[in-house]
Formats: sequence, structure tokens, C-alpha cells
Amino acid sequence: YMGANLLFMLVVGLLLFAIPTPPTDSEYSLPPNTYKEPINPHLHANLVHPRAPVRVSAPPLVNVSVTPTQLTGKGGWVNVTWSGVLYRKEIDWIGMFCVPEETSVVLRAPVEFKLAAGSSGGIPPPSGEVSFYVHNWRSSCLFGYVTGSAAYPLVLGLSSRVTFDNYNIPTGIHIAIAPHDPSAIIVHWTQLKVNTKSPPSVKWWPTSDPKAVAVSVATAVTYNTSNFCDVNYMPAARDGYFAPGYQLNATLHNLIPSAEYSYQAGDEFGGWSAIQTFFGPLKRGHTRTRIAAFGDMGNAPVDGGGQFSFDFNQRGELPAPNTTRAILEEVVSSTPPDIVLHIGDISYAVGYGAEWDQFMSQIEPVAARVPWMTGIGNHEYGFSKSFIPSQDSGGECAVPYLARFPFSTLDASVEWSKQSPWYSFDVGAVHVTVMSTEHDFTSKSDQYKWIEKDLASVNRSVTPWILFAGHRPMYVLSGWDGDGQFAEYLRNEIESLLIEYRIDLAIWGHFHAYERTCPVKNMTCADDGVVNIVMGMAGYELTTLIPPPAQWTPWLVSANQLQYGFVILDFEDDRSLHVTFRANDHSVLDDFVIKNKSYS
Repeated sequence: YMGANLLFMLVVGLLLFAIPTPPTDSEYSLPPNTYKEPINPHLHANLVHPRAPVRVSAPPLVNVSVTPTQLTGKGGWVNVTWSGVLYRKEIDWIGMFCVPEETSVVLRAPVEFKLAAGSSGGIPPPSGEVSFYVHNWRSSCLFGYVTGSAAYPLVLGLSSRVTFDNYNIPTGIHIAIAPHDPSAIIVHWTQLKVNTKSPPSVKWWPTSDPKAVAVSVATAVTYNTSNFCDVNYMPAARDGYFAPGYQLNATLHNLIPSAEYSYQAGDEFGGWSAIQTFFGPLKRGHTRTRIAAFGDMGNAPVDGGGQFSFDFNQRGELPAPNTTRAILEEVVSSTPPDIVLHIGDISYAVGYGAEWDQFMSQIEPVAARVPWMTGIGNHEYGFSKSFIPSQDSGGECAVPYLARFPFSTLDASVEWSKQSPWYSFDVGAVHVTVMSTEHDFTSKSDQYKWIEKDLASVNRSVTPWILFAGHRPMYVLSGWDGDGQFAEYLRNEIESLLIEYRIDLAIWGHFHAYERTCPVKNMTCADDGVVNIVMGMAGYELTTLIPPPAQWTPWLVSANQLQYGFVILDFEDDRSLHVTFRANDHSVLDDFVIKNKSYS
């Protein structure tokens, strides 16, 4: 969550992590866990400015070749070789540039990079080889050997392009509960083009009756550089721009609760996805409900390469695939979560658009079968004119987020800048209210009025639990004064609503650790207070700002800034909520029960 000037850092030195095995064609597979936790490497890094012109030598001074030159399906491995490098530097790197054939790599950040020297560091050899996993993200890719100073990188040679047999295959498939119809599921995905003669659709049927096929036609949206903010100096509209294709969604109505359904997304023009399955949303009411919740996940390349990121020395959020994998293991267990709730700082693309595709590919094994519900964070929205002015979104100002998660706003049909990215939905016994801490929430704001109206409208005889969620926390113990100051601001405006409507649990992210309070009201433990959990430990590099236990405030009950993971909220019945903080190896790090105030 920490602000940063957008400098592109290239790692020099020992890379401590093994390269994962590649993803397979299975919709539900992930590479094995290779990131050993906890670990916090601080490697030497050289700074390379991402907006510096990327010059291309003419004629080329280095021979760069790639095999194979064509891939099929969702992606595959390629080997990049180079030779003839006369003058070499420690910071020389191999970049993967995935841009349309009519587009130059000049002024474009690489989708991914690897040091030419490899894991040993030092001066790279005059010839060598490195492997990349290339995803089918609607574009061919080429590879360059890059040298030069931090301010003036120079491409010494470029490979031929690696192409795909079909750029229009559905990717990034994920589902959500329809906020206004808890018996419906929305299927979302990405395609390069929309063919009006064969409109993108979802074919779906009860798994037990494959002949009962229904078809739901999708709606499509897209965006371009004109939709972003701070376009003159932020990467989203400049070197980080990555053509998004079309974001599609189709709603599947009148689903039988807990019944298994099968589906495929796509069209006759580009083809159909593999068959996926999900269960109809839980019937609203008195039933056991399980939620996997966390914040601040992000993404990391599956081949161990680097990309723009504020953490882990430009290698992405290394623990994020492990958290995704651990949640997948929960999904296929005997007690799976009914939904996933990801409360802000979703992909950490921060203006480098290809990382949205990386993130969607990462979560697809889970999100294609379990609703992946979201809330907005500062790294989706923050820009120079936002409620909390910052550079945190890299100029995205929520556009890529809202395009991929349109259910998470009250008014997805209006232009991006006018949308209200807060909402609520029901799942089983739980009413979930998701606010935006990135928009005005003061007492006279539209959001405040909506929150009050939403909480007042909940029928506790139908949904006996209310779960409240937002990104920046209302209670946090941090060594940085800014965290506490914002928490106080949020408490002054919102806490009275949570007390009035007897909210039992409020969950937050943003602070990269786990913290739990007692039932608290106005900084004091109280029987009518609200338990607050900070759960920003799903992928971004963990904080070191939690003071030792001797300096904890009375309202802080549990804290952990050493381990990554997620929280399982098990609403066992109308009266008891069993909460566990689980590390990515499924060990339980915190375990407690909340009793429903409606029955106290």
C-alpha cells in the first residue's frame, strides 16, 4: 500500500527462488509452491526509469532468436538465445515485449524480464539462453537483449515474434454472485474481439443433465488510454499500456441453490473455454456459510521472471500464487468456501496493464468455480484527484478493475469516472456490505447515505449475519502515523453506523499483516463493540511496523507480520461464527468464535 515514485528496478544479485513448473492445460492446476515463507530478501537493485525511451539499435548489434515461434492454446514455454554481445553490464536483461505487430517496443515497458546473467549475477556471458512462459494474452511477443544506463536503456537486438494460432480464446474466466439477484451467477472473461455474427455467450447446464443446455448472451466493454487519469506522467496511458481486449459478462438466472452446473464461455469464432463447474449460490437464509477472505494479493510471473512491482525487488507479489493455491486446496476440500472475498489491492498492476492478465490467469483455477467477490483499494483507484490523492493506481483510476469486476459498483452502466464502487450482496446466512475507503465516506456523502440505507434494510430474520468490509482499516496498530490517522478519520465517520446496526465483524486490508481486535467501540473493548480484522497478508511483502506485544494497545488481541495466508469465516449457524487465520500451508495461526449480537 505504500506510495512510491514509479521507478523500474532491475534485480542484480542472487535470486533466491526456484523457477516454478509451467501451468498446464488443466483449468484447476497451479505450479507448485516454491516460495518458502517467511522470508524477506533485500537484494541490491539498480533503478531503471520505466518512462525513459527504449531505444532500438539499428542495425542490431546482438543476435537474438527464439524457439518455438508459434504456440497454441493458453500459452507455453519458449527458449530465448543470444550471441555476439561485445560489451556487457551486470544490469543487462532480456525483455519480453507483447505488442501488436504494428506497434514498436519503443516507449513500452516489458511484460516481463530476466537478467542475462541469470541467478549467478555478475557480468553476463557473450552468448546464452533463458526460458520464458508466454501466455496467450491476445498478442504476439518478441524478445530483446537490453543494455544501457538506467535512464537510457538500449535494445541491442530483437527476436522474431512468437505467435499463437488463435488470439481470441476466452481467458481470465471468473464468476460472481449477482448483487441484485442472489440466485444468479455472473460469468466474466476476456476476448480479443467481439464477433456480431457469433455473439460471445455462456453455454450452461445442470451437470446431472447435459442435454438441458441454456445460453446466456454476454455484454462487452473495453477501454483505452483516453479513459485513464494523469495520462501525461503515469504509466497506465503510457509505457505500461497493454491492450485489454473486451471484458465480457453474462448472467445465469434461476439457479437451483447448491446444485452443480457446468458451463463454457466463448463463441463460435474464437472457440469455447474448457468446461468449468460451479454450484448454485446458497439459498438466502439460515444455512451454514463459508467465506475465504483476504486483501492485498497481487500476482507474480509463473516462470520466476521480473515485472514492475513495488515489492520483492521487481518480481511481483511472490506469495500470491501460493495463497491462490492454498485457497484452491480449500475449494476442493470437504468443506469448501462458498465465496472468496478479496477486499482491495487486487492485482497490483498499478498502470502496467499486462499484470491484470497475469492476475486473472493466476486466480482462474479458483475464480472460475467459486464466486470471487471484490472491494476496491488504493492501488485500483488512487490518482491525483481522488478522494485521497496519490499515484497509487499508476493512472488506472479503477478503469481496469471496474471493467473486470462490474458487479462491484452500483452503476456499471455509466462512464467509468462517475461510477460508485461500493455495493452489497447476500450469500446464505450473510449480508455483505462492501464500502470504498477510496471515495468520500463522510456523513454528507452519497456513500455514507448508501451505507446507512443498506444496513438499515437488512432483515436479520432472513440473513442473521452482517459482514462489513473495506480496504483501509478502521483499527490498526502500526508504527507509521499515517495508518493511525486514517483509521481515526474512518472511525469518526463510520463506526457509529456499525455499532447502531449491530455489526459483529468488520474486515479490512491495506496494512500488510494480520491483526484482530476485541469487540471494540471508540478504542475501548466493549460488549456491544465490533470485532475488526486486518487481513492484508495475501501476497504483498509483509510489513515490519507492528510493535512488540509489550507496546500493544488494549484492543489488539492478535497480530502476525511473519506469515502469508487468508481467513476462513465459517458462519456455522445463526449464532456462531468460527474464524481461523490460516497460513498457506493450512496451519491455523488464529482461531476464535464470535457470537451473533442478534441472539445475545
